[in-house]
Amino acid sequence: MIRVKRENMSLIVDNYRINWALRYIREAEADLSSAKGSPMPAVGVSLALLAMRKSQTAIYYSLGDPAYLAPLITQRVANEGKTKDILMCILVQMEQLIQRDSKLAETLSKNAAIADAGHLLEIASEIISLMIRGTKEEKSA
Repeated sequence: MIRVKRENMSLIVDNYRINWALRYIREAEADLSSAKGSPMPAVGVSLALLAMRKSQTAIYYSLGDPAYLAPLITQRVANEGKTKDILMCILVQMEQLIQRDSKLAETLSKNAAIADAGHLLEIASEIISLMIRGTKEEKSA
């Protein structure tokens, strides 16, 4: 088990959570692929939104407990709280993007939804990759 200390958070990263994060990344990739191949725009948008949520959940698992992080981020978004913590800022911006796209789902173009989902998936993959790298470095030290 690895403890990652951040400014206002102490996060626990272990193999269980990393494996869940990787699973959610794989599922997000599959949903995004299905969204791209969907002949129906509404289904494509819906699958892209699902891929966004799964990318977000993957990040939450890589950082600790989603049951703790999700309400924390939702509260930050609701309070429009500014933060100096770059990771918290990224998580808040992700939630805002997902909320915006969810509200616009009926009018959002399939291509825009897929582009947003692809962007969030890239960010999630990079964060998880960094967390895995950090976990391996901690174990070897």
